[in-house]
Amino acid sequence: LKSHEAVDLLVIMLGTNDLLNGDNPSEIARKMERFLSTLEMENVILIAPPHLSRGEWVTGDGLIRRSEALAEEYRAVALRMAIPFLDAGEWNVPLCYDGVHFTEIGHRVFAEHVCAAIESATEKGQGLPAANFGRLLQRQGSSSYFPGKSTPVPNVPRFSENKYKF
Repeated sequence: LKSHEAVDLLVIMLGTNDLLNGDNPSEIARKMERFLSTLEMENVILIAPPHLSRGEWVTGDGLIRRSEALAEEYRAVALRMAIPFLDAGEWNVPLCYDGVHFTEIGHRVFAEHVCAAIESATEKGQGLPAANFGRLLQRQGSSSYFPGKSTPVPNVPRFSENKYKF
């Protein structure tokens, strides 16, 4: 990030590979918090990955439970750091045969939610000041987080409505 010009917005979703490698959710969240604390920027959105599901790479319930726990750990990180949080585990992102990676439709569903969150934060071309991130909750629902906000919101449009072109 430091090798590029100013970044307007960083949307970060990491941790699935760590889970697959056997790391526990608390340790993954600790590493994420350490990473985020090194960033010298205001506009960061932390996204918890979709929960894993049974498939060729996910053969037991333990890994699925750990992926669910990661979202709660990331939510706590976002609260401590006062940054926006989105939980992709609540978006019903379709995963492929391995139980890890998005299907084509899964990519669209994920992109719809992220685009809607960013769109709400940048309402009417107002740029990306940190104060605008409060609008994230107006799109993402009660499990999303932004400091000082707690408003539940409507669902984002389905990808079939073609609101966003991919």
